[in-house]
Order: sequence, then C-alpha cells, then structure tokens
Amino acid sequence: MGRYLIYTQTNCVYCKMAKELLVKEGHVFDEIIVASAKDINEFKELGFTQVPQIFEHVGGYTELKEKLKDA
Repeated sequence: MGRYLIYTQTNCVYCKMAKELLVKEGHVFDEIIVASAKDINEFKELGFTQVPQIFEHVGGYTELKEKLKDA
C-alpha cells in the first residue's frame, strides 16, 4: 500500500477519478487543494500547469535507498 500526495482543484473530474482510484486500490493520500489565487501562483511557480499532480511518498533515507535498489 502506497502513500501519495495529490494536488487537486474543486470540480476537477480527473482529480476526482484519481482520488477514487487511489481509494479503490487501497492507497492512502494527502490532498492539497489549489484554490486561491496565491495557491495557483505558487503551484505554477513550481512548474505545474494542470491538476491533478500526484506524488508518491517514499519516506526517509532508508526507504529511498531500498526503493532505488529495487528500481
């Protein structure tokens, strides 16, 4: 079971489908809703132009080392 971070916006069909898929597959996620003008500007400054943006949480150094070993 993975843990994810997902950036979304309200009324986004693809965001809703992504969250439903994660739940269906038994994954846990934290959601950041990009709603205010400030949020949208910061989101774009990170180089993102669309939602959802989904990231897998790896953990700390030990988990990263293990994940990279398996890759």
